[in-house]
Amino acid sequence: MKGMRVIELGSGTGLVGILCAKLGASVVLTDKCFALPLMQANAMENAADSMARGDITVQELLWGQKLSKSLLRDRMNLIVASDVVGCGDEALFPPLLKTLRQLCSPETTILMAYKPRARFERMFFDSVLESFCVSRVWNRLLPSDCYTETFSAPVDVFEIRLRTEKSSREEGANFDFRTSYPDAIFEE
Repeated sequence: MKGMRVIELGSGTGLVGILCAKLGASVVLTDKCFALPLMQANAMENAADSMARGDITVQELLWGQKLSKSLLRDRMNLIVASDVVGCGDEALFPPLLKTLRQLCSPETTILMAYKPRARFERMFFDSVLESFCVSRVWNRLLPSDCYTETFSAPVDVFEIRLRTEKSSREEGANFDFRTSYPDAIFEE
């Protein structure tokens, strides 16, 4: 990851982005303003660690809003996002998609971790497929002690890239969310 530009969306504590920085990336941790103090504290604590290799900045990013000049200037190699679709608010899907489109170039890779919770989340992925190619790169069931009687959904990681003429023809470019996530796996 050395030399890569990485942004984490919906960073929360910043764990994933901090790990990327430890691997040598220049990382921007983003979330709403309420999460920034904790992210900043975690970033500072980890920057003092002798294993720190990359650098970390923290900034507010409201999905769908105009990007800061620094984010527009410094194109990202990698966007990471964990659990940003499972927020329970489908009104956030269009702003999230707008932000992904703004941050992406044809060279950008998005890695998104997702655990299905509600059927309406498939609307997000249906929209993603209009502009992006999606392939599942990791699929694991949660440990058995995480299950409830009615819920044992997998946690998946998807690689998402801007759709190009070439990528549209490649295998895996049209991941089928409806087949992969039948109604029975959702908590509703």
